[in-house]
This record gives sequence, structure tokens and C-alpha cells, in this order.
Amino acid sequence: MKKMLKYLSLLILTLAVVSCGPELEMKYQENPQPVECPGADKALLHEALYSFQEDIAKAYNYKRFDPKEPLYIVNGYRYFVHKGGLGEADFAELMSSHTKAVLQELRKEPIWSDVEGYSNLDYQSEFVVCVLDNIKNRDMQETFASLNEINSMSPKLTAEPLRRNVNQVANDPYLAMYIALDYYYNYLLDLESE
Repeated sequence: MKKMLKYLSLLILTLAVVSCGPELEMKYQENPQPVECPGADKALLHEALYSFQEDIAKAYNYKRFDPKEPLYIVNGYRYFVHKGGLGEADFAELMSSHTKAVLQELRKEPIWSDVEGYSNLDYQSEFVVCVLDNIKNRDMQETFASLNEINSMSPKLTAEPLRRNVNQVANDPYLAMYIALDYYYNYLLDLESE
């Protein structure tokens, strides 16, 4: 019996060690986490948001903004939104190693659809519905709700209204989160599966 318990304990310990992969290094957890939506890991989603923002800000910093200035991030959005929404950005070039690690964890969240369509993002998931419902710009919120209601929501259809209102991301974390998920991670998932 003692021998059996010893083997069982060894087996459990081995399974525990094998199932635990390397833990994701959280680089941005000291930053504010203003998106309050149920249905997904809040800390991970904010890590994804800040990693995305850093990727696009670095890639599109043609005017050499100081990374401490708010324009550093907003400028990244200005250059990224149109190409990102249309799926024409160089996603492989934009993605940092940290974003790649975040993506591996993010793909496990219940915000992705397994149905073939316009996007990998599940617009009906609890988290995504909450994000879309809390976008500050009422016109965009209504447009997105209408598209979502008729199952036509996609980055390609939202790219133009977002391009016109891109400066609002500085004051709207829900809009920023939507862009990160549907315009960036959505396409990175496709890139990873190729």
C-alpha cells in the first residue's frame, strides 16, 4: 500500500509539473485596468491591450514622439486602424515576442468564435458584448450594435467609422480594447494558424 501511494504521489507530482508551462510575464499590470467586463481574465486582457499599444506605437513612431507622451500611443492608432481593420497591416512584423506570448494565453479565453466568418472574435461573448456596449461614442456604439444584431460585425465594416474617430481611443478604453482584439489579435490568430 505504501509503495502504491508513493507511485501515485510521484505520478501526481509529475502531471502537475508537466501541465504547468512557463507562466506569462506580466509587464503592464501596474498600468490602469479600466475595462470592467465579465467573461474573461481582466488582467490578461489588459496585458493584451497594453502590449498591442506598445507594438503599434513603436512601429508607427515616424514623428519620433517620446514614449511618455500620450501622442505616442494615439499616433500608433492613427497609422494602424485603417490597415489593421482591413487586414493589410504587416502583423508578423508588428508582433513583439511579448505579444506572441500574450496571444498564446489569450487564445484560451472564451472570447473567440469557432464558427467560420468575418472574424475570430465572438461578438456574442459576454466580454465582447460588454466592451461594445460601453464604447463612449454613441454613433459608433449604435452602428456596432446594429451590425452585431444582424451578424454582420467585422473589422472591415468598422474600419471606416473607426478611422474617422480614432483620436477617441485616448479617452475610451473600451474602444481601445475592441480595436486591440478585433483589429490585431483577430488577425494574429489567423497568422498563427497558417
